[in-house]
Amino acid sequence: MVTALRSWCTTRIGVVLIGAVLTTLCASQRLANGLGRDSALSAAGVWSVFIVAVCAYAVLFFLGLALIQRLSSKVAGALLIALIVGLGIAFVIVYPLLGAPTDGSGFGDRDDALTLMGKAVFSGENPFTVRTYLGDQVSPLLGAVIFAAPATVMAGSAAWMNLVLIIVLGYAAWKFLPPRIGLALSLVVVTNVGFLEDFLLGGDAFLYPLAFAAVSWALLTSKVNLSKPLVVGLVVVGGLLGASRANTLIVVVALLGCVVVSGFRTKHRWAIVTMALISGCLGALSLQWAGGLDSWPFTGDVSSSVRQLSAVVTVVILLVLASRWRKPTNVGAVQQWASTAPWLALSLLPLVVQPSALFRMWPYLAVGLPIAALAVGRFLNPNDPESATATLG
Repeated sequence: MVTALRSWCTTRIGVVLIGAVLTTLCASQRLANGLGRDSALSAAGVWSVFIVAVCAYAVLFFLGLALIQRLSSKVAGALLIALIVGLGIAFVIVYPLLGAPTDGSGFGDRDDALTLMGKAVFSGENPFTVRTYLGDQVSPLLGAVIFAAPATVMAGSAAWMNLVLIIVLGYAAWKFLPPRIGLALSLVVVTNVGFLEDFLLGGDAFLYPLAFAAVSWALLTSKVNLSKPLVVGLVVVGGLLGASRANTLIVVVALLGCVVVSGFRTKHRWAIVTMALISGCLGALSLQWAGGLDSWPFTGDVSSSVRQLSAVVTVVILLVLASRWRKPTNVGAVQQWASTAPWLALSLLPLVVQPSALFRMWPYLAVGLPIAALAVGRFLNPNDPESATATLG
């Protein structure tokens, strides 16, 4: 039965439905709080919206993949480049108009949180005591603040780091993925209203974890030769991004556990350990400055009972995954990691009573995109089933 389920998940309809469900959950905050609405819907109302969204995304993905399947590699590559350029142009236009809180009328304050926290650090103050222009408490951790510091200093707003990241990630997708698969995976970004809103308004909740996932794939792969300076750069960037938010820290813990428990067989194992150490130190410092586990960056608006139950489930899942990581496997490190880490998303099952917070599962699912690439590749390239594994080791 397990084999049959795995086979179904790699069919077109399986990929479409799974993608629709996961995209809906990752967009939960925006879907539950529509533009112009002052208060969130009830849990039942949110789930009703989710059902409609799943159907809409399923149709969108089915049509999108059907179109991509008919494209040549050259055309798909050109469209992928055009998409990245389009996202960059959209950011340059939308952010100054709607995201920058110059007069208190911006639509989002995650960028303001990073900017104000960065300025507080530069002034020697506790960054977790600042409030955004909307009066909200700040939730990024020190890793995100330090990573965004160059944009804060040079451009006056941490949000401009998003433009750099989307260009770098787009280039990596174009360089290392088969064109049609890269274009298909980009649907996860361009159709996710939660991701798009956060990106265009200068937020870090989606793009930073995605960038961390890309760093972890690069350090895990054995099929791409990385120079020592590049490895050092990836370690520093990954260490900062890993400590960007509390839920991303869980991914860091899992990644370190995967490398250690599996017997240190990964090519850049010590680089990953160093990266995890950087994230751990920044996470611990964030915990201390913020005021402990009951502080806003580690709780958000999730009720204490739900948080505690989620923490217990997280520990159980990590133990189960550790048992699996101990077993020898013939697949590469990237595939092993990408196929196991997304199970951490199940730790958020207690949030069914607070579905608008399910967007927090994004860091757990982002690391699984290589598996999505494999699944998409199987029906985009039926005559070449190994094409999607070209850079997965």
